[in-house]
Amino acid sequence: MGKYKYDDWDDEMLVPYKSKSKKKKSKKSNHKHIYKKYIGLYSFESKERCMIVNKCEICNKIEVVDFFISEPVPDKPLKRLIFSSDRVKELYPDLEVIKIREEGCSYVCE
Repeated sequence: MGKYKYDDWDDEMLVPYKSKSKKKKSKKSNHKHIYKKYIGLYSFESKERCMIVNKCEICNKIEVVDFFISEPVPDKPLKRLIFSSDRVKELYPDLEVIKIREEGCSYVCE
């Protein structure tokens, strides 16, 4: 036996080459994303929830900006979460509303 554990091996005893797995590569966009801010409405456990999202005008990619929308509580140093879509529309009257759904780990337009 040689100095090292594998000195006595010859080429026939080597493990065959293992090919790389054929994973699906992520798509890269061939454009610069142009985002516009929206109020995203989605259903969660049979309730409608809101969040602030950016949507690319070219490819409709959605990026979450604010998942939890909050407002300051008067006379207290606290913030209150807002779940009502009507209240969110009052706070952000300049934003359009779009319906979105969860698909895998990301959100898409309906």
